[in-house]
Amino acid sequence: MKAIIVNDVHSCDRSPHNRSSSYSDDIFDKLKYIVSLTEDPVYTFLAFTGDLFHFPQPSKVSHFLVSRWFDILDSVKCPVYIVPGNHDLSSGRLDSLPKQPIGLLSKHPSVEILHSGKRIRTDDGIDIAGVEWNYSTDSFFIRDKLGKTCDILLTHAPISPVSNPFYSTISYSELSGIAKFICYGHIHNQHPVEIIDSTIFVNPGALSRGSLSDDDLKRKPSIAIIDFFDNSVSYLAVPYKPATDVFFMEAANIKKENRESIEKFIANLNLTSISKITVESIISEVSKITDNQQVIEKIREFLLYAR
Repeated sequence: MKAIIVNDVHSCDRSPHNRSSSYSDDIFDKLKYIVSLTEDPVYTFLAFTGDLFHFPQPSKVSHFLVSRWFDILDSVKCPVYIVPGNHDLSSGRLDSLPKQPIGLLSKHPSVEILHSGKRIRTDDGIDIAGVEWNYSTDSFFIRDKLGKTCDILLTHAPISPVSNPFYSTISYSELSGIAKFICYGHIHNQHPVEIIDSTIFVNPGALSRGSLSDDDLKRKPSIAIIDFFDNSVSYLAVPYKPATDVFFMEAANIKKENRESIEKFIANLNLTSISKITVESIISEVSKITDNQQVIEKIREFLLYAR
């Protein structure tokens, strides 16, 4: 008995501005490969941990895109469980679900939407529960929605083995013990499989690659395979194109140069003294440190806004 876990698909009609026009087709090529795996009867279910769609506004999702999803679901040979992510709900509201694209997907006979701790027990006796995205999601929210323990918790939440300085995260220790497996999306970076107090934490990373971050440029899009025979998890890279074929690499290089210029500017701040503090006097000193005009203009914009 095995299961397939897929994170953060972010399907959309129009490619992100950093990606070539093949973005949508690339996503569905990956999905077709994943579906082909379910031809093997060893797979008990296929689960998506949220953000199947990129835009939370239904008006930005075409009928054609939804129909492509139905074509995928028609080919799946096992039950499909979906947990709503923040991109699948309007303003993070669960009551928007019926009007959202994944609300339409729930009409497919193979699909079950899991949220609010809703549980499914498979024919093989595996107890699965789902907790959706919420803007106030923390460990208390997840524990409250889940109630009693389960075999697999599927959730879209900012769970992470390390804290992040830019947004709140939920540590493994805050959730350990509530499930045998916790499979979570939302954070696109792949996290190593880790066991804390008998709970196995699983995040194979996002299936999509839409940004010019180092992670998206270097990461191999992967899915998680859970083997219930020995309670093990492995990450399987799906067929994908190299970054140089799908990203506008010149933009990536410009972003890297800007980042390096800003880092150089910050490192040299302690060498700078300004007798009169005005926007132009600061810009004058900045120009001595870097000749990158984009960086200079960004700093000027910031100073004018903050003034």
